[in-house]
Amino acid sequence: MFRSFRLPPSRGKLAWSLFEPACCSLCTAASEKVNVAGTLLGMNESDTEKETEWERLLKPFDLEELRKVTYGISPYQLCKLLVLPIDVPMSMELFERAGAQKNYSHTFDVYCILIDKLGAAKEFKIIDRLLLQMKEEQIAFRESLFLMIMKHYGRASLPGQATRLLLDMRSIYSCEPTFRSYNVVLDVLVAANCPNVAPNAVCVSSTGFMRQLNCLTACFFFGVYPDGFTYGVLIHALCKVGKVDEARALWDKMPSSDVVLFNTMLSGYVMNGRFDEAKSLFCCLLDSPYKPDVFSYNILIYGLCKKGHLHSARDLVNEMEDNGCKPNVVTYTMLIDALCKLGYLNEANCLLTEMTGKGINLNVVGYNCLICALCKERRIAEALTMYNEMTDKGCKPDIYTFNSLIHGLTKDDKVERALGLYRDMLLGGVAANTVTYNILTHAFLKRNEIQEALKLVNEMIFRGCPLDNITYNGLIKALCQAGAVDRALGLFEEMTRKGLRPNNISCNILINGLGRTGRVQEALEFLRDMIHRGLTPDIVTYNSLLNGLCRERRMREALNLFDKLKLEGICPDVITYNTLISWQCKEGLFEDACLLLRGGLESGFLPNHCTWQILVCNCISQFDS
Repeated sequence: MFRSFRLPPSRGKLAWSLFEPACCSLCTAASEKVNVAGTLLGMNESDTEKETEWERLLKPFDLEELRKVTYGISPYQLCKLLVLPIDVPMSMELFERAGAQKNYSHTFDVYCILIDKLGAAKEFKIIDRLLLQMKEEQIAFRESLFLMIMKHYGRASLPGQATRLLLDMRSIYSCEPTFRSYNVVLDVLVAANCPNVAPNAVCVSSTGFMRQLNCLTACFFFGVYPDGFTYGVLIHALCKVGKVDEARALWDKMPSSDVVLFNTMLSGYVMNGRFDEAKSLFCCLLDSPYKPDVFSYNILIYGLCKKGHLHSARDLVNEMEDNGCKPNVVTYTMLIDALCKLGYLNEANCLLTEMTGKGINLNVVGYNCLICALCKERRIAEALTMYNEMTDKGCKPDIYTFNSLIHGLTKDDKVERALGLYRDMLLGGVAANTVTYNILTHAFLKRNEIQEALKLVNEMIFRGCPLDNITYNGLIKALCQAGAVDRALGLFEEMTRKGLRPNNISCNILINGLGRTGRVQEALEFLRDMIHRGLTPDIVTYNSLLNGLCRERRMREALNLFDKLKLEGICPDVITYNTLISWQCKEGLFEDACLLLRGGLESGFLPNHCTWQILVCNCISQFDS
């Protein structure tokens, strides 16, 4: 019992609920997170009135009170405290103070609960120290502890550490890994895209699938034989990195198979564009004891839709029904998506009617396909009708639904209606994302309503939604067009300070803005800075600079720059030639303009109607003069 508190009898029930003996392993208690607060809430009113001391101890987690009670605490009582939502430093202090007691030893359950909390907080260095401490205290390790730590490594995107721990289980902690451990590590490696494994990963090869094969080899070496799940993970991983032939070789070596493994291999072929081999494997599945299920058919239907073979996909749906396999909502959603992408909206609606007649309700993904396609076709009224239909049927719209509708409304110049839908979305509990704000912001910028756009950007920041390159580029372009180039440059610097890497679009907008406001020298300096940042100027960059130089009557420098871009292997386009020819004509250099055109024609330049209009207008003006 606690030495620091003398509890009256009325509080004994609560104290007993907190410190009753354990009836099962606390490793399970670590995952179930025993809820002391629930015990408090379950008391009657008279008990609640008398719980002042315990409220002070447990509810506010008073640090001083918790420090007092650790003298004379048992391992079970410490477990009860560690599962409370107190922070890591306080948990470690409780752990260390309890360990300093005379005749006290931490149990496996104490370590398990504490390590779980540390893993959730990504305190892996402390976990390593605790594992060594467990070894020194001669506490028997269990595989469940290592599985838990490996999963925490996976959630923290540290697959290399998970691999290292698997190898350390036997060599350092004398804990024999079963295939459960290998399966967890393989799962972590696949989920984390293993080429990005941390540098301290203990593995032979630098490619993800080789790590997994090394892991499989290690299993055989240690006498652990893989199960179907492991083969499935490896086959999926190999297919994911395009190693389909290696996956098939592994699949052929399996002692036995089932429909799930058939589907994994089938999916690998389809995802890598090898549809003929997928069909061949599907025929093998038809002849095997394992009959294809709805997933098998859906994989093939997806492959046919991807190739644009909609008639074949529709025939396969009929075939699966003839074979007694009923299509599900995923089957119809794939068909509807393919029809929408090809613009066959009427056929998609017919398919919707068919599936509804079979008692299959369209899900949010299917509705999103239809709404997005209707918005692209500028059929906004029908898209809004579809939106109302899905809400009436109890299908909750998500952020993709709202983004499609908001984008469609802004394209139709119904910005106020789009803004209203955005507010309805927020009231409905759907959080706006960067795409939402970019659509609305750009809609206001197109109408030259910069202040309204900036208000939205402020709201975006307030709601914790990060600004991206698209947001900044839109604002920078609008400010440059309004002549506020300095404010645009300030936004550009803010973008780089926030860790966003400027692209050619950002730099081209600013160079064009500087050139149009007569600040060509700054534009040239900005070009040098752009190259220093690792960006390669393109023809748009040079066209902006050429136009700026011509505006300042610096024709010789413009022509030198024109020669330079040809030397750098950048091919001048029609805008380049039209800009130079136009300004040469304005400067009375008509013969030079004709020579430039002739040289361009010899280099493969094809003039457009603007080129001829510039030259003809100049000829007429010269004739008149």
